[in-house]
Amino acid sequence: MDEKHKDIINHLFELQMPSSGDISRISNIGSILKAARYLSGRNLETGIYEMNELTINNVLVGLIHPFQFAGVMCYLILLEQIGTIFRFINEPSCHNNKGIICALKKFSNLNDEKKTKSIDALRNSLTHRFGLATEKKQNKPDKSDKSDKQYKFILSIERNKGIVKLPISPWLGDFSDKSEDTSTTIYMIDFADMVEQIIDKVKNEINLENLELKLKDGVDELYARYTCIF
Repeated sequence: MDEKHKDIINHLFELQMPSSGDISRISNIGSILKAARYLSGRNLETGIYEMNELTINNVLVGLIHPFQFAGVMCYLILLEQIGTIFRFINEPSCHNNKGIICALKKFSNLNDEKKTKSIDALRNSLTHRFGLATEKKQNKPDKSDKSDKQYKFILSIERNKGIVKLPISPWLGDFSDKSEDTSTTIYMIDFADMVEQIIDKVKNEINLENLELKLKDGVDELYARYTCIF
């Protein structure tokens, strides 16, 4: 990656608006990172969780849960962006080329395939409809196949470095089933910590010149899809 392109890519994670690299352009990735930190109660510069969302005003107007859920959604989108844009040099695309799964496999320590699939499913549920259950799959006589693609979620503020607690029993798409035993729990704070660590790793790998763009149209596509003119 030449110096010009490396400089452009480094500016993607800048929180400064507009970018110091181009005073007329805003990075969508930097924008959503800043939003994710703000909504999740984190330090805007470092990403460290400081419980900043738990203010008296947010309690009074009922913003704590909306902020927390929206923060998770922003971090999910960040994962999708990272897994869609970057790969290690000369490395083939990963499983199904799904952005979130690629990001988790290449840049995190979360190696459990069931957990990575559940995070990808949460992205679909939360960002498409701001919901916590996937759509019901029809015409699936094989229950094991059906359960692998259907989820209902709990977003927890408890701490758990495992990030995801898988259900004891599979959820088969029955919306009347309210049991926690069939729910997949995502620990929001530790999930956000993991994404912050992924961002740090990606930035470090860029500086080491170990990454390349996986976008078919390169920098032109990067500018068109992931930045906007101020």
